[in-house]
Amino acid sequence: MKPYLLILPLALLFSGAKKTVLPKEPVKSTIPFCYGSANTNLTLIDSVPPILYLGLGDYHFPVSSKNEIASKYIDQGFKLYYAFNHPEAYRSFREAARLDSSLALAYWGQALCLGPNINMPMDDSKTLTTFQLIQRAIRLSEKSSPKEKAFIKALSKRYTEKPGKRVELDNAYASAMRVLIKEYPNDADALALCAEALMDLHPWNFWKSNGEPQPWTQEIVSTLEKAIAINPAHIGANHFYVHALEASPMPAKALGSASKLRSLAPEAGHLVHMPSHIYIHIGEYADGSLVNKQAIDIDAKSLKNGMQSVAYPEHNIHFLYTTLTLEGNSKEALLYAEKVKESIPFEALNDPLYGGSSQNLYASPLYAMVRFGKWNEILKQKEPARKQLLLRGIYHYAVGMAYVRTNQLDSVLKHHAALLGIISRKEADTTVVWQTNTIKRLLEIAANVLEGEFYAAKKDYPKALIPLQKAVKQEETLFYGEPSDWPNPVKNNYGAVLVEAGRAKEAESIYNAALKQYPENGWSLIGLYNALTAQQKTNESAVVKKRFDKAFKNADITLKNSRL
Repeated sequence: MKPYLLILPLALLFSGAKKTVLPKEPVKSTIPFCYGSANTNLTLIDSVPPILYLGLGDYHFPVSSKNEIASKYIDQGFKLYYAFNHPEAYRSFREAARLDSSLALAYWGQALCLGPNINMPMDDSKTLTTFQLIQRAIRLSEKSSPKEKAFIKALSKRYTEKPGKRVELDNAYASAMRVLIKEYPNDADALALCAEALMDLHPWNFWKSNGEPQPWTQEIVSTLEKAIAINPAHIGANHFYVHALEASPMPAKALGSASKLRSLAPEAGHLVHMPSHIYIHIGEYADGSLVNKQAIDIDAKSLKNGMQSVAYPEHNIHFLYTTLTLEGNSKEALLYAEKVKESIPFEALNDPLYGGSSQNLYASPLYAMVRFGKWNEILKQKEPARKQLLLRGIYHYAVGMAYVRTNQLDSVLKHHAALLGIISRKEADTTVVWQTNTIKRLLEIAANVLEGEFYAAKKDYPKALIPLQKAVKQEETLFYGEPSDWPNPVKNNYGAVLVEAGRAKEAESIYNAALKQYPENGWSLIGLYNALTAQQKTNESAVVKKRFDKAFKNADITLKNSRL
């Protein structure tokens, strides 16, 4: 999943706890809920206990409690945590504590859910709460099993009474988990949580752009493989394994884990969606669209049944828009791009922590209209607010591209200049998308693509190719995320202009590289076909044409080259 996907701070879901761990009175909290309409609000009654859900998989973690229902909520807390539904996992652990107030692991579970994960940093406002929770777990752990005590002791390294140096604390927790798996080398939960702790130290940074693993990656992968060998049906280990390998040169290695998740937890929308993280890297875009549609339906049903979640339903919609685009299905892709936009509360666009991420999602229709050549629709769009830098920058990119494609070249330069002005703002280099890429990096790609296409329209190819080549390199150095923070692959622009410039052999190389990023995607295949045809490689081009026809069997657009 994307480094993503928490549009508004997860801590909003836990607003019932201020200075005490368990409120004495029922707390009613109304929070923005990022699902469906951007104006949707969900009222949560914290005094209403969560139900025990079906379809989340078979799982049991033995705990020191005589209360069978409390034990079931512990199991559900683990299952939901492993499914990245941290809010609902928190509620399940909290319900276990309500049912058995002496159950130490119930407080450990709440503290775990409030901590950082690969998609969200620790919220400093929860520092005291997490510290109180883990301290209470320690005090109650006298009656706990040795394994429960070990889990509690390890997590205590992550939290302090006052905000501390988060990197040091997270490293301390990871080190404690390394010790724990030496004590429990055959425990799949210990191994999975240890691997997750290691992943949290380097969110979404497991593989270099050249395909080589980062120095810390092999430990993560091998730890997860041990967990899966011990328990092939472990939800957390299989889930984390997909994320650990999806950006690798061998994503298919995780296909078994990805496919397994659909049957292991058929009512967990995020886990049903998870195979698409592998499908997108092996060219199975139609299957990616299918599982995301299924996940969207499951999330809608879960919401009606009272299950909470934040942003992962939006991730499924975003992913669906991406796979539909790769299929060439413009009608549905444009529809779901609009749904991504609708899912973002307008106030989130200016959120100090998540504003950049929210704006990039909100811009999905603009990206999609550029991809599918909807130039007249783009020119009808209104310019976003001045302080929404990324959204405004993508607007200028889209409008500039529309003027290029409609041959109104005199109108392009002012939008390119506006882009450069936004890039020069200090905030552009400090506002990030999903904890990783600054909006400056994304807008530099936009500016270079626009400049390159402007000169290509004037048939000044030497001037066109320089910024496009820069944009290719800039895109390649972005931190990994899926869907990508830059959704319109630049190699398709660069390759098309190379063919126009009579440099088909270079274009062939570029398209082959593009097909490594998104295997068997029709956009790059038609470009490769053109490059081969221009070189009079008749037999090779005929084979590629068949591949293109297969890739675009669900397409509703006609491509003459790799970009419209």
